[in-house]
Amino acid sequence: MDPQDRLVFDDAMAKVRHVPAPIETPAARNTDPETSHKAAEEITASGRRHAQQQRVFLAVKLWPGRTSAEIAALMNEQRQMPARRLPELETGSYVERGPVRKCTYSGKSAITWTVRRPYTTLGKQPANGEHT
Repeated sequence: MDPQDRLVFDDAMAKVRHVPAPIETPAARNTDPETSHKAAEEITASGRRHAQQQRVFLAVKLWPGRTSAEIAALMNEQRQMPARRLPELETGSYVERGPVRKCTYSGKSAITWTVRRPYTTLGKQPANGEHT
């Protein structure tokens, strides 16, 4: 990640006034081992899952039309973190899938992500009381 991108991200994170409420979809599949279920419970109970959702949401606001791998690189995170949080944010109607294109990091076809209205303006409160 370019150091300037990191400054932009950190500055925006400090200024944003509306972030998603926690989205608590199942974080582990029924077929996952018990260790995955324990890890899912821990990340949710500790608040880290919600904090990650907030950070990924902000990253999509700052850099719309990126793949999960590109978002991860811009955030200086492993690809799996935003890849797990993006579908949760989609379930909460905060982000939506964009066109599929070749990812600049993996070289493979990948889904891009954008922020759903009314969340497109950084720090803007949603209209009509949605997700307040």
